[in-house]
Amino acid sequence: MHELEILLEARDINFDALDNCIMCFPHIINIASQHVIKDFTNISLADPKHEFTSTYPLNHPERCRYEALRARDAVALGRDIVRVLRASGQRRDDFNTIIRLGNENDWFHGEPVRLPHLQLLRDVRTWWDSVYYMIRRLRELRPAIDHYLSSPAQKDLASYKLSDTEWQAMLDCEVILTVSTYQTIQRLQPHLPTSL
Repeated sequence: MHELEILLEARDINFDALDNCIMCFPHIINIASQHVIKDFTNISLADPKHEFTSTYPLNHPERCRYEALRARDAVALGRDIVRVLRASGQRRDDFNTIIRLGNENDWFHGEPVRLPHLQLLRDVRTWWDSVYYMIRRLRELRPAIDHYLSSPAQKDLASYKLSDTEWQAMLDCEVILTVSTYQTIQRLQPHLPTSL
């Protein structure tokens, strides 16, 4: 920092090595990504302290208001899907069974699709690109998620099924976050272990 101060003083730029700091590129990307995520989602809805527990009857106005609010927030809905499907070992096992049987019996739409046997990823507040990885995993496993949430055995979870519009909103966020994730990886690649 002292050398930078000398270089900047030579160009008549005031800089105090003790009083100023320079953020690293990943930190700047983190800040920019948090702003993008904030514009796409209501972070307070994803806060576990404010997690909604359905104590209201289905047609209660407060429950309807909450669900309407959630419907506009596709990233928060994605977080909810991950939370609900990972809530118990039984649900995780059932979801893995859907992936396995769906692959074996060609249940998934379009050309024969083979889904990887992966777990859904939680968003981690301190890991800025975890939203990107969570959304990407949701997209990869969408056929199994839709099948699981539409299953008669999971009728209590049917309200978590995303509409095509909600999926698209979440995927739009993924596209934007792809840029920042790519930039960070490109900048850090020389410093990363070769196994990545």
